[in-house]
Amino acid sequence: MIPKRPPLTSVVQEAISRFIEQQCGIRLGPEKGYLVEHRLVPVLQHFQLTSFEALRDRLMDKQDHEMRDRVLEAITTHETAFFRDRHPFEALRQVVLPQAAKRWQATRASLGRAAGPIRIWCAACSSGQEPWSMAMAILEWLPLCGVPGLAAGDFHILATDLSARILEQAKRGAYTETEISRGLTPGQVARFLTRPVGAKALQEVRPELRSMVEFRRVNMQEPFRTQGFFDLILCRNVLIYFADPFKRQICESFHAMLHPGAYLMLGAAESLFDISESFATERHGDTLLYRRP
Repeated sequence: MIPKRPPLTSVVQEAISRFIEQQCGIRLGPEKGYLVEHRLVPVLQHFQLTSFEALRDRLMDKQDHEMRDRVLEAITTHETAFFRDRHPFEALRQVVLPQAAKRWQATRASLGRAAGPIRIWCAACSSGQEPWSMAMAILEWLPLCGVPGLAAGDFHILATDLSARILEQAKRGAYTETEISRGLTPGQVARFLTRPVGAKALQEVRPELRSMVEFRRVNMQEPFRTQGFFDLILCRNVLIYFADPFKRQICESFHAMLHPGAYLMLGAAESLFDISESFATERHGDTLLYRRP
């Protein structure tokens, strides 16, 4: 008979939660006990640990990088899908991309030569559906935009996450039929995905998408302003996990990294109320955009 695993106690949860907040800024209060336990059970199984106390003790060993990374990955990996919620991508096509294209044109005119790329940052990109969706949306929009000279090569999408293992999965760009069916139309599947020779269960994104997206590991607990300036920052369904002081710190950095007139996009359940007054708020359909004045 397999012995029953002891439950996660409040004392051990507090220690693990404190470690997680120190490492990546995510605050998990006592009410998140079920979430912590549910997310960390697979970590216990992977390392063949018999209790959460043993996991806590392993985390205190600062040399155990594999354990640290597995725990942070289990806690931070969030739900994602192609074209999640749909309406943000309508705002992208109708508002964000046209405004970014105007800045691109103005810069090119003032320089008298090719301007730098239009840059989009997908923060906490998880398994990659969001940045690939961005690239697809841009390629669908380009023939309709009416901007002379603007091409796919004029866009750079930076996709970042805390987990190196999840980033490798996102970079592969290979998805199951179930993942593909959650958000992509048959036309988008035919245009943007291809089935590798010998692969039955997976389809991969095509090279025209890969050329637009760069994947990079970024821990938002660490300074990240060196990533450069952007025309759009997406940080969807991420800030809700952070304490207010850390949210303010992140949003201050976002503001500094946006071109004047560029946008920040959060998740549907998130807002900057009581967090930042530096942005102008714009509603476009069901999407709330935050613009740097």
